[in-house]
Amino acid sequence: ESPRPLRGHPPLARGALLLFIIGNTRRAARGVAIHQPKELFSVKKRVSRMLTFLLAGVLAVSGGYIAWKNLDYHRGAKAYASAAQAAGLSKRPEPPKPGASAAPELPDGPSFTEQLAAIDLAALQEVNPEVLGWIAIPDTELSYPLLQCSNNVYYLNHLWNKHRNSSGAIYLETNCAPDFSGFNTIIYGHRMRDPSMFGTLPLYSSLEFFQQHPTIYVADSSGVHQYDIFAAYEVGVREMVYRLDIDQPEEIQELIQFCLSHSVIQTGVVPGVEDSILTLSTCSYEFQDARFVLLGVLRISNSR
Repeated sequence: ESPRPLRGHPPLARGALLLFIIGNTRRAARGVAIHQPKELFSVKKRVSRMLTFLLAGVLAVSGGYIAWKNLDYHRGAKAYASAAQAAGLSKRPEPPKPGASAAPELPDGPSFTEQLAAIDLAALQEVNPEVLGWIAIPDTELSYPLLQCSNNVYYLNHLWNKHRNSSGAIYLETNCAPDFSGFNTIIYGHRMRDPSMFGTLPLYSSLEFFQQHPTIYVADSSGVHQYDIFAAYEVGVREMVYRLDIDQPEEIQELIQFCLSHSVIQTGVVPGVEDSILTLSTCSYEFQDARFVLLGVLRISNSR
């Protein structure tokens, strides 16, 4: 039995209706095919514009940050140049000759140790009473006021004059005696992208650099102290070099041997258990919580 015809539509009318429906469907399909690429192009164009604006924004922010950072560094360098002028250190220190205990004479002026002995601490302390003295390694960028406060955070982002700045300052561990009377005195400073601040320290991975710059000088109210460098190496923040409770001869000897065995340079300088040492510490990126330390042993103290 054939299917019943649609009510109200004779066979010819049904055929015409089907052809009409099929024709319209094909035209609609062609319309979608024609218009879809234009819509897709419009979406792609909008996405492209959004990405362009986003990239431009990122570049603008990055450029602004770099410009701000460079300005921040410039302000820090200017502040430390002013500190040197106030202290009476108008000339860059010269390196000592091999085997010499002090720096040679500067042209038309006193030796660097004589400059340090005459440093105007009072002028620096008028600006900031937390200035303890001055630290320097001759013929390097490392020549700065030395500070100490009640915590180890403040001078990470404040200059010697207490102005906020990412360069920070060179400062003594808050738990160390300000007169350097402990066995191990620790000093912190930022590792900069250039040799400024404690950016000089990693250069001591080179034996040649050590041979040209073997001495650290510290001047304070009591006089000028010369430390002969004996070790330089990468270390974790939990290693014994950061312990301040070491006071027994056996522990001191263990620390000295640890430093000598881990040093990346062989200096020929060996501290004794009765000596006092100085540890300069800065950031390193060899492993998590890594630091680079430069250690010197007190050899000469000249009173003011």
